[in-house]
Amino acid sequence: MKNSLLKTLGIMSVVFALSACSSTTSGVAQELRNPKELEHTYNYQDINSEDYLAFKNKMRTFSSKISDAFINREFDPEKNIAISPLSLELCLGLAVSASAGATRNEILNAFDMDLETFNKFYKLYYDELSFEVLNEYNEPESLLSFTNSIWADNELALKEQGLNSLMDERYCYAYSVDFNNDNRKSNHAINRFVRDHTNEFLSPQFEFSKETALALINTIYLKDVWNLDGDDLSYADEKYKFTNLNGEVSKEKLLEGHYFPGKVIEAANYSSFYTQTKAGLKLYFVKPHNVNYISDISPRAIINNILDDNSLVIKDDVKKEKYQTKCIFPEFYVHSDNNLRSMLIEDLLIGKLFTSECNFSNLTDENICCETIKQYIKLNVEKSGIEGGAATYIAMEATAEIEEYEIVHDTFVVDREFGFVITNKTNDILFSGIVTNID
Repeated sequence: MKNSLLKTLGIMSVVFALSACSSTTSGVAQELRNPKELEHTYNYQDINSEDYLAFKNKMRTFSSKISDAFINREFDPEKNIAISPLSLELCLGLAVSASAGATRNEILNAFDMDLETFNKFYKLYYDELSFEVLNEYNEPESLLSFTNSIWADNELALKEQGLNSLMDERYCYAYSVDFNNDNRKSNHAINRFVRDHTNEFLSPQFEFSKETALALINTIYLKDVWNLDGDDLSYADEKYKFTNLNGEVSKEKLLEGHYFPGKVIEAANYSSFYTQTKAGLKLYFVKPHNVNYISDISPRAIINNILDDNSLVIKDDVKKEKYQTKCIFPEFYVHSDNNLRSMLIEDLLIGKLFTSECNFSNLTDENICCETIKQYIKLNVEKSGIEGGAATYIAMEATAEIEEYEIVHDTFVVDREFGFVITNKTNDILFSGIVTNID
């Protein structure tokens, strides 16, 4: 089904994770760093401190800014689209660690925070969002986790301190591959790694070029069921009329969710409510009113409204009423392949990353800059639960060295017969000949 509701939902419900699996890169990629032994511990005081809550609020603001920019650029009435702000944030965190100077400052300015704050809370953010709940068979039933990795060409000289920082501060795996001489196997190793770390859910066909010097990758995998028993949702007893964005109406079987606290959130141009998974993930649905497309309403405004604690009315003390609402909603699927380069440059004002001014000196002294930044997304919402994955990568290539030269002057004297050729701008020959005398 192609409709505006699904487009908004793909953005609003982006919370993906990564299962920890062993990667099959042996023989192709040399492992430089492995963060498996790092502890993922935090306490109640950590996640409830004022400073951390302020950090999270800025990350949410950044997420809504990303969603706003993305839908304004990518809205297409013929297809469902989605972005994972979280995956992009975590991937940009790798760039923050590797970069320095104005390059780093542009990224931090987009987050609206300083380096000390970003570094202090990145790992806590990563750890707090991750979770795993096992079923009676000791298998993950509810799962949200992440993996960061960097893939460096074996000709790129890397700094030990930079590699250690990426592992210790960003839980980042590091691999050396041969993009130039063994490009096919290098790409195969990366794609295999992404599949392994999204429980085989994502099967990307990333094709990093031979000129790639460095790739920064974040992957996320999410799986959750709807209720404590792990049972599928039931379909509603009757079929409902469903109107696609193009006006076509069909009768569909819709899933019948459970009741959750609150009244439907009503705004001038839309209404919204949520359903919830076993692990407490909320999936908000947004129905537009009095507009042609959901894209006519700012996603940032929608997100800020529905996530505001004051928007969800759970009870009325005057009327002595408590409210419970359930969603009846369609199963849906989103596959999205997003090029985020223009969005970062023009909307988030992260531009130096893509120019010869790019400074990655915390990781390498060689001149590299970002060639592209892309995100691959797959999201399934069906009667058994939610499963989703996202992979975001930043591909860096070598830039020509900028050298200073001494100017040497010379003179060319045409003092005898000569040949000549006159061409246009595209080197088409307009005239050619020989001059034997100038009388």
